[in-house]
Amino acid sequence: MVKIAHISDLHCGEASPSRLDRARDAINSQGCDVVVATRDITHSGRRREYAVARRFFAALNAPVVGCPGNHDAPVFDPVVRLFSPFSRFEGLGLASRWDSKCGLVSIRSFNSARAVQLRWDWSQGAYVRQDFAA
Repeated sequence: MVKIAHISDLHCGEASPSRLDRARDAINSQGCDVVVATRDITHSGRRREYAVARRFFAALNAPVVGCPGNHDAPVFDPVVRLFSPFSRFEGLGLASRWDSKCGLVSIRSFNSARAVQLRWDWSQGAYVRQDFAA
């Protein structure tokens, strides 16, 4: 059996530290093989929020596959948001893929979040064919 924990929309920096502590403890108590963390790891893409996320992920007892959300591109740093929107997310060092030791489970992360779009609702992601290569 392969145990997978999936967590989503942590909003580190906005969420209470006790909530993250409870999530960490619950995940670690399950003896998971892998944790999948998706969408909105931070609330505004700030460095201090990423520091909270970094501590959270470091305290987990399993590898973490991650995928950012639209909140993970820096809201208050337009230059980074435009030219390197997910560089802070990438600095977390989360995996984008994971394969179980038994060879029966394979997890891949595909980022549909976009820092800027030519439509009003930026929360709606978009995929491109290259996202699914390899």
